[in-house]
Amino acid sequence: MVLVDVRKPAEYRAGHLPGAISLPLAELARRYREIPKSGRVVLYCQCPTEEMGDVHGFLASLGYRNHVVLEDGFEGWVKSQYPLAK
Repeated sequence: MVLVDVRKPAEYRAGHLPGAISLPLAELARRYREIPKSGRVVLYCQCPTEEMGDVHGFLASLGYRNHVVLEDGFEGWVKSQYPLAK
């Protein structure tokens, strides 16, 4: 499984899900090839649900069928007191 953090770099550096890679939304159109097309990919951010829907749709339009959006995003992860990496 690959975790993809699409938040801003400073937010990622402040804390992220263990093992997540940083691929900010602003760079997604240029760097999407870094996301594997096989295996499970979990996308997350700290943004409105609609924005993540746009990311999901963008990747789907490029043939990605292996990605999901983390329910409740980064904020939900933190509220659940799951571990963070820095």
